Amino acid sequence: MIRVVSWNIGRHMKPWHELAEMAGRGEADVALLQEAGSPPGDLIPSAPGRGRRVLEPPPV
Repeated sequence: MIRVVSWNIGRHMKPWHELAEMAGRGEADVALLQEAGSPPGDLIPSAPGRGRRVLEPPPV
């Protein structure tokens, strides 16, 4: 089963963090975001490839 979240976050920052928490709990596999803007800096990895992957998948 794939869990899809569709969310108009209206350029707010708090929904990004809520989505990260949902992903961390395994509640969302795919997010379809509208009016998202850029994610907050604390959710963007600072390692090489920055910006390619905002949320890490839950551990298997």
